[in-house]
Formats: sequence, structure tokens, C-alpha cells
Amino acid sequence: MVRRQLAAMRAAVAELVPDARRPQAEQIAEAFVGLCMSYNQQLAIRSDLDPAPFTAALMATING
Repeated sequence: MVRRQLAAMRAAVAELVPDARRPQAEQIAEAFVGLCMSYNQQLAIRSDLDPAPFTAALMATING
């Protein structure tokens, strides 16, 4: 079940990748999902986590 959910997340992110970065869409989606999972773990432990740098890093991953 978790594998299917992760695959669905990667597929959804890959669809958001701009056309100019389409050849790298799978790699970008893999990195994006990995960053999201790490952020979730940190969020569960830390209450002071600022989402702004995380959001900026995710957008840079997608937009290049």
C-alpha cells in the first residue's frame, strides 16, 4: 500500500514538472517526494520548523 502511495505521489509531481525539465521529470519527482518525507519526519519531532526554506527548496527542485 505504501509503495503504491509513493508511486502515485511521484507520478503526480512528475506531471507538474515544466516542459523544459520534462526529461528529468522522474528524477525530480523522486527527489521531491524524498524531501517531503524527510520534512514530515522533522515536523513530527520539531514544532519550530519554518516551512519557507523547505517550500523554496521544493520549488527550486521542480523549476530548476
